Amino acid sequence: MGADTHGRKRDWRGRTVVVTAGHDCNRYFVVVGTDQGRLLLADGRRRPVTAPKRKNPRHVRPVGTARLPVEGGPPTDEAVRAWIRAMMQNREGRDADGEGGRD
Repeated sequence: MGADTHGRKRDWRGRTVVVTAGHDCNRYFVVVGTDQGRLLLADGRRRPVTAPKRKNPRHVRPVGTARLPVEGGPPTDEAVRAWIRAMMQNREGRDADGEGGRD
């Protein structure tokens, strides 16, 4: 777990996030774990679950409230890719209906 911007503990595992700073800015990832205050991010392609990207929680923004189930162990790369694809399609559908905006 990491602290959010208000100092509260936040459970990040399974959350879909968009990176807001750095090389991967505007790319979607799933949080597959935490390590020493950093989030471990995977997208199932360039960043597989077996080699996640370490990212400061301040440099990501949660997308929606749904979570990819990760309690039984790390998800597969295929599951991560499918989850991100579904989340992006869901967001695009909401934006097309005029319901876009911040989560």
